[in-house]
Amino acid sequence: MTTLSEIEKMVELCLVPHSLPASGSDPQPATEKRPGSSSTGDASIALAAAKMRVQKLSGASPNTSQQSTTRSRQADVIPLKS
Repeated sequence: MTTLSEIEKMVELCLVPHSLPASGSDPQPATEKRPGSSSTGDASIALAAAKMRVQKLSGASPNTSQQSTTRSRQADVIPLKS
């Protein structure tokens, strides 16, 4: 059987203390953009471009079949004897 104090001791042993990074620059204020950060400059431009692409792709596809040819002569039909 495990006691409550033993459980608390196990929890304390499992906790990892937070440490500072081993390398890096001084932290910048939260109001400044970090160099190299990847974010969409203007989401409305990206959204408009995506909508235009969808509209273009949702149109009818061009016909890929060759144009039908007309028959020059029909074949003679010979009925089979049953």
